[in-house]
Amino acid sequence: MRLSLGVADREAAQPAETRPPARESALRGDIQGLRAVAVGMVLLYHAGVPFIPGGFAGVDVFFVISGFLITGLMVRELERTGRLSLRNFWARRAKRLLPATAMVLVAVTTLSLVFLPQFQWADTAGDIVAAALYMINWRLAASSVDYLAQDYAPSPVQHFWSLAVEEQFYLIWPLLILLLAGLNRRFRWSLRRTLLIGVGLLSVGSLLWSIRLGGHPQAYFVTTTRAWELGIGAAVALAAPRLLNLNGLVARAITWAGAVGLVAVAFWLPDTLTWPSWHALVPTLATAAVIAGGPAAGPAGASYLLGRFPLRWVGDLSYSLYLWHWPLVVFATAHWEGLTPKQGLFAVTLSVVPAYLTYRLVESPLHRSRTLSRLPVRALWLGAVCTVIGVLAGLLLRAAIPTIPVLPAAAHPGASALLTNPKTAIAERRASSITPDPLNARADLPDLYGRGCQGNYVAPTPKPCVFDAPSATATTGKVTVAVVGDSRAAQWSPAVQAVAAEQNWRVITITKAGCPFTQAQLVRVIKDQQSPYTSCTAWDAAAMKLLLSGPNRPDFVVTSSYYPYLTAIDGQIGRSKGPGNDQELIDGFHDAWTTLNKAGIPVIALRETPLMGRDVAACVSRHRKDLNRCTTPRREALSAGNILLPAAKGLDLSATIDLTAPAVCPAAACPPVIGNVLVYRDNHHLTAEYARSLAPFLTTALAGLRARNFAHGTLNTILPTAAP
Repeated sequence: MRLSLGVADREAAQPAETRPPARESALRGDIQGLRAVAVGMVLLYHAGVPFIPGGFAGVDVFFVISGFLITGLMVRELERTGRLSLRNFWARRAKRLLPATAMVLVAVTTLSLVFLPQFQWADTAGDIVAAALYMINWRLAASSVDYLAQDYAPSPVQHFWSLAVEEQFYLIWPLLILLLAGLNRRFRWSLRRTLLIGVGLLSVGSLLWSIRLGGHPQAYFVTTTRAWELGIGAAVALAAPRLLNLNGLVARAITWAGAVGLVAVAFWLPDTLTWPSWHALVPTLATAAVIAGGPAAGPAGASYLLGRFPLRWVGDLSYSLYLWHWPLVVFATAHWEGLTPKQGLFAVTLSVVPAYLTYRLVESPLHRSRTLSRLPVRALWLGAVCTVIGVLAGLLLRAAIPTIPVLPAAAHPGASALLTNPKTAIAERRASSITPDPLNARADLPDLYGRGCQGNYVAPTPKPCVFDAPSATATTGKVTVAVVGDSRAAQWSPAVQAVAAEQNWRVITITKAGCPFTQAQLVRVIKDQQSPYTSCTAWDAAAMKLLLSGPNRPDFVVTSSYYPYLTAIDGQIGRSKGPGNDQELIDGFHDAWTTLNKAGIPVIALRETPLMGRDVAACVSRHRKDLNRCTTPRREALSAGNILLPAAKGLDLSATIDLTAPAVCPAAACPPVIGNVLVYRDNHHLTAEYARSLAPFLTTALAGLRARNFAHGTLNTILPTAAP
């Protein structure tokens, strides 16, 4: 596809005296050096090097460079020929990027079969397909608001999110350029000025949207919050002819200021900032300064360092390095079951080998291929084939997942086995069978998830769900128990529902991801970036209103919580965890329960489940024949303490129940499997199957509250009298 401006229009759009000289399109060593700086920042950050907290901003540097180079390429073609060939443009991108991508995705598929537990294959397969289609940033954005995905091990193709943003830019940007060029032809404006106005308006809109989203978890990944960074590079490309006339002293000062700014970003930019938002102006404007002043600054500018051999060589490898380094970091983490900075540095250093081979044998030859340059259709077909290869690689990994047999119910009693066979309930080395199978552990969730009752991170409004006992014939006058709080509260709903079925109770669930039922002001942490958790504050207020009035008013509330959450101490975020933070949490729970108690609604809090310190399901999938490798000492698992117990002090209508010692961690080391049932679906959430098996223990504990005359009133006529 081509757009022709016509000879007359072309002359009007590009007078001879303003045509850019050859210098504008010449290969610039300083930009290759910038690429080296960007990829170096990212590699060191991903290796876990502690003194590069701002290394994640290397991606923002890449965005500016891409916006500059691609826009400059298209504008020069328009000015030179009066036309812009979409076919040729996309063909160049296809042969330059997609073959190396396909090679890495095939390698990731193969290495996943070797290093990753089968537990992770399904998610990784989906990520590979999304990466091959360059849509993984939207997949990651969707999972960023999904609490269930938060404890997953990182995907080996997670880094493709930034490549997806760029590929989407390569698809849409030329169409925008053509549209603006058409307006320029119609109104006979200056081409670069027209493009600059259009790019400026879109970039400002994208920046404002990025600021508006603020701490929204999706903001980090989506294209709409990143477009302005590419737009900054595009603006520099459009202003390039004028920038050539910069005063040399000014140009040198600009480039060195930009270079110093990037160093400052890498070493001193805190990774607790909301990102990208306006904070990303620092690395993007610093990058733009280096690029803008480079030609006029000459050898005395920052190009003196950036354009030298070591950096230029790394810059040439930057794309392949970026592709290869992250999978090796992930596979090394899986192999060592964790990663120290030294091991991380080893992994990213090792990535130089496949990156160099990919650059020399695939990337560079195809990029310089005369045949593909002369026949762009072949380049497009090559890109299509590479995309199909990537998709097939993901589908093959998905097909490799073994079929899981269905086990008879009698073979997996779970916690109930502790009541009948306490000595044999805990398998020291292996279980005869395990349910749910570790490969399906993520899907073993309480019913409320399947009904869409669990609010995600951004939901400000509760969605109550009602679960009536199967034997119920009417709900009027029936005892109602509300399960309220975060996912730790939700995990108990199968046990509460099992007790309710025996007692003919009505259960209402009011739960939200990462949001306990509290009046403390919580802080949301996204990729180490802190921001007020405003949706949780709004949700808690709405949940309280539901509980105090209307048809959802319960006879009593069951709650629990994850520990530790980060709070805003004295209205400020960014404080470290400690006694002050703990007290804020305790006070927040106490205040919320006090409000309910004053309305005559008792509260029963279930102690926090142990923090196992590892993904138990993943560990069991690896070590089925030696389950001892997946245990955690009880002292370590419970070292975080218990903030719910002190929260109930002084409240006659609030009490706590601790099922840890009798049923969740009944040994010196918390076991991963009890009664042939997998206890945890991740590192701290109970599987629905195991939670359901805890019903007898919960019944006994509730009967104990009744025996202690808890609530001093009507609740004592409701609670069970004895365990079954």
